[in-house]
Amino acid sequence: MPHIQVMLWPGRDEETKKKFGEKIVEDAMDILGVQKHHLSVGFTEIPSDKWNEMTEQAVDKDSVLVGELFHYEK
Repeated sequence: MPHIQVMLWPGRDEETKKKFGEKIVEDAMDILGVQKHHLSVGFTEIPSDKWNEMTEQAVDKDSVLVGELFHYEK
């Protein structure tokens, strides 16, 4: 608790994703008051041509509390 899933376009190397995941975990520990071993971060790479379709299926728009669900314009 919790698992945080990040969706992004392909192209970032594993080291970049790991650094990003570590920063997310640091902030989650501080804000949520949970220990590191209770947190996990996963990454789903979605090609730009599938972005709209896959994010609309996977993300409940009402659950987005910060920002807006990105819509890719071709």
